[in-house]
Amino acid sequence: MTVQKVIIIGGGPAGLVLAHGLQKNGIPYEVYERDESPTSRSQGLALSLHWALPYIEKCMSPEHYKNITRASVNPFDADNVTFVVIDGASGETLIKHNNAAPYPTALNTVTSKSYRVSRRRLRDFLEDGVEIHWKKRFKEYELTDDGVIVRFKDGSETKGDILVGADGARSRVCDQLCGDKVQKNVLPFVFVAVTIPVNREQYQQLYKISSTHGVVTGPNFGPEGNRAIFFSMLDIDEANDQYKILIVMTWKNSSGEHGLPEDQASRVKLIKEIGALYCDPFKSIILGMNGDEVIWTTTILEKLPSPWNNHGKVTLIGDSAHSMSMARGEGKNACYKLSRPSCLLYNHCLSKFSACNYALRDAAELCDYLVEVNSGKLTAVQALGDYEDTMIKRSISAVLASRDAIYSRHTPKNSVQN
Repeated sequence: MTVQKVIIIGGGPAGLVLAHGLQKNGIPYEVYERDESPTSRSQGLALSLHWALPYIEKCMSPEHYKNITRASVNPFDADNVTFVVIDGASGETLIKHNNAAPYPTALNTVTSKSYRVSRRRLRDFLEDGVEIHWKKRFKEYELTDDGVIVRFKDGSETKGDILVGADGARSRVCDQLCGDKVQKNVLPFVFVAVTIPVNREQYQQLYKISSTHGVVTGPNFGPEGNRAIFFSMLDIDEANDQYKILIVMTWKNSSGEHGLPEDQASRVKLIKEIGALYCDPFKSIILGMNGDEVIWTTTILEKLPSPWNNHGKVTLIGDSAHSMSMARGEGKNACYKLSRPSCLLYNHCLSKFSACNYALRDAAELCDYLVEVNSGKLTAVQALGDYEDTMIKRSISAVLASRDAIYSRHTPKNSVQN
C-alpha cells in the first residue's frame, strides 16, 4: 500500500514532529490546527527536552535539526541547562544537576544532552517548513472502504488514508475513536502559572542558582501536604536586557477547600501570600508582581489508554492517547546517596513536562511504522496495531509513575521517612 495522505489533527509538538518525519520520507500529509494563527493563543510555558532529542533528530533533516537551539529559553546559552532543588525556607541547594553530568533516562540509557525550551519558540521551530491549516476545529471522522473522511466545524472536509489524533488531552479524535476505552481522571491538585518580567539584577540572582529551572520546596499548609514552586527561565534576551521567568505553584486540594479564586486581584493576592513564605530571590520576585500578569491555570487530567479498534485507519499520539501529570521525573538511578525526601524530589521533579518526551517518541515511532506501510512491508492494520501495542504499554507505566510523582511531591514533610 502506498500511503496517499496522512491527516494530522493538532499542530502541537507531537503532530509537527510527525509531519517532519513524513515529509522527510516522502509521505504526503496535512496538518489541521484549531488555533486561529501561530500567535493567537498564549504559549507561555517551558519544558525540558532530553531523551526524546534523538527522536526529533530522526524525523528532521540535519539542516533543520541543527537549529534546535532556537527553541531554547536562552538561545545564546542553550547548552547550559541546570536543574536544582532548593529548600524554600533556608535557600539551601539540595540537588543540582547539569548537562555536564550523565542523565538517566526513561529509555534506560544515559545522556548528558538536554534543552530547556520555550513552548512558543519550540512551536516556531517545528512550524518551519510545515504547512498548517489554521482555524480548523475537528468535528468528526467517517471511515470509508478506502480511507477516512474528516469533517471540520466550519463545514469543510478532507479525505486521507490514515487519521492521526494529536489534538491534546481533551482530544475529540480520541473521544470518537475510544469512547470509554480511555480512563480519564482529574487529579485533586491546583496548578497555577504566571509569567513575570524581572530586571537584570533579579535575573542574575536566579542564574546563580540555576541557569534554567528548578523546584523550591514549600512548607506544609495542613493535612493536604506541602506547596511547591517550580521556576524556569522563559524568555531571556540579554542583548536587549529583557528577561521573563515562569513561576508555577502547585498544591493538593482533595477537600475542595483550597482552590484558586476566580478573579484576578484575588489570585494575585493568594500568589503573593504563598510567595511570602519562601526565601529570596523567589519571595521578592513574587511580591513584586504588579497585578497585570497573565495567570494561567488548568485541571490536571490523566488518561490511561487501553486497546481500541483502529480499523487500520485511525490512531493517536501524545496527550491524545495518554495525558499525565506535569511532575514526571526520569532520575531514578541518580539519587541513591540522597535521603528519601531529597530522592523523591529528584525523581519526581527533574523534568517537568516530561510528557512531551513521550509524545515525541510516539510521533517518531508512528512515523517509522507508516514508512513500513508505504513501502509495502506492513499493512496499515499491522502497523497501527504494533505501534499501539508498545505505545499503550509504556504509556500506562508513565501515567501511573506521574501520578505517584505528583502525590509524592506534595507529601507532608513529617510523613516522609529517611
